[in-house]
Amino acid sequence: MRSHVRHHLLINVLMNVVYAGLFWLTLPGSAFRSGDSQLTIEIQGILLYMIIATGVFYGWNGMSASRKKTQQITKIANYDTLTHAKSYSLYHKESAEMFATYRRTQKPLTMVELDVDHFKVVNDQYGHLLGNQVLILVVATLQDCLKYYGDEYQLYRTGGEEFMIGLPNTDLKQAVPVVRRCWEKVRQQVCHYDDQAVKITISLGVSQAIETDASIENVYKRADDSLYISKQNGRDTITVNGKSLQVKQETVTVSDDYAFFVQGIYDDTTDGEARIRNELTLHYHDRKTNKWRPIQQNELKNLSIDRLFRLLKEATVNLVLQRVQLPMSSQDFFNPEVSKRLTAFMRSADGPETLTVVLMRLSASAPLQNAVHSYRLAGIDVVLDVTKCDAEMYKTLDKTHPFDGLKYTLPSSDDLGIRARALLEAQKWHTQAMDWAIPIIISGITTRSEVEWAQTQVKIHQLSGDFYGAPALPMIG
Repeated sequence: MRSHVRHHLLINVLMNVVYAGLFWLTLPGSAFRSGDSQLTIEIQGILLYMIIATGVFYGWNGMSASRKKTQQITKIANYDTLTHAKSYSLYHKESAEMFATYRRTQKPLTMVELDVDHFKVVNDQYGHLLGNQVLILVVATLQDCLKYYGDEYQLYRTGGEEFMIGLPNTDLKQAVPVVRRCWEKVRQQVCHYDDQAVKITISLGVSQAIETDASIENVYKRADDSLYISKQNGRDTITVNGKSLQVKQETVTVSDDYAFFVQGIYDDTTDGEARIRNELTLHYHDRKTNKWRPIQQNELKNLSIDRLFRLLKEATVNLVLQRVQLPMSSQDFFNPEVSKRLTAFMRSADGPETLTVVLMRLSASAPLQNAVHSYRLAGIDVVLDVTKCDAEMYKTLDKTHPFDGLKYTLPSSDDLGIRARALLEAQKWHTQAMDWAIPIIISGITTRSEVEWAQTQVKIHQLSGDFYGAPALPMIG
């Protein structure tokens, strides 16, 4: 009410008329000694009072408006306009101050980096409005959790779906319950899109400042490395100084039962063996062992084509190198619906830069030429896996070989004799590929000696296997 009166011109004029009238009109006649009449002096006094009061009114309101504008500019600079979390610029300032206080007082300081899991997929699948709703809900939940412990803990939005939490005067032992509570509260939240409930989870990396840290950036780097490990372990995880806590609960999202893991394919002829493509293999999350393993054919019965392509899109958008190789069963390869969906995916804005499908086994009666032709029209290369190629299949291939390449996988055995025989078989297929003028991929490479063997073979330059890194969930670039 007071602010409304102070800034309203008409009300101020009326009030000033009343105040001036009360002052001048109630003065006794003895107060007027001028030659002018008492009425003239009273009118002049009232007018003078009104002029001064009006000037004060405009001056006061001008300063007030300027102050409000400065406050608004400061708020825009210091707070994220969407979520109202503290901004990236304020994070830089206040985190440096927290670190300076830590160095001066030796009181502990813990930093937490986190981001929203699968946020790109939420944006792409449901739209940016739901994505914004997710961010707002996550921030509100985290702020409520932090307020539970007092006003010291600060939340900052440092990127699209990335946040930092500063926990001054808090060591790791004290921080873990705080972080765990934040993690649990976010997991309880649900955003709704039409009739679908979208679960929200976050991945977190935690680190405490130590004596050898030169700046807050050292603490941030360890928290960032721990966040990376949380993502590598399937997301929805807390990692403290490189060690992930076993906090994942039975409530899982759609993506937790099945996921595409990524393994690189490398060109061994380049310096540093450059990664040229990523092979995606479908894995299944075994709840009994709480581990991921490659999918078995009988476990695909509950996986619809829609869900399969959601998982494929999710994996692809999280790849840094979006050149994708996808193994396919004969049933899926010759399925017109799968071919249609892959074509649409390849041509979409979210599709990969390149896409290669690997036919795992060839059926002699299948319409091979037409199927390969349809994939090629969509800009999709087709590679045949010849690891288990029998004599009848070889006859079919010898008559016509429409493929863009071959793939041979070495067996997962420690028996040197078995692996030596497999290398001889791979060498045979390498010779055949050269006759057909197509490349060959040698998969299952586990040792440097196998890499060196491949390098002695003319034109073998596409290799993959655990030697270069085991299959893992794709990382956000």
